[in-house]
Amino acid sequence: MTIRLFPALDENNETWDTPLPTTEDVQPDLYFQFIKSPSNIIYDSPTYFENANVANNHVFTLQTPIIVTDLSNPYIIKFMGLRFSK
Repeated sequence: MTIRLFPALDENNETWDTPLPTTEDVQPDLYFQFIKSPSNIIYDSPTYFENANVANNHVFTLQTPIIVTDLSNPYIIKFMGLRFSK
């Protein structure tokens, strides 16, 4: 999974690491989750990118593929607190 672009500010237009982040902490700590439901996290990345630079690509290498078999219910891909549903 390659994350190529993400917002420099959160949904409130504030820095990700609050309160009172230092200069290097204003960038987000980037993580990845694939969720079937709030109680069913299919994949939770064991690693994350601390203070991820929005100008760089960030690669999460999955040890096993995520297989989606039930397309009738939504799945959620979550990056650093942002949710993208399908």
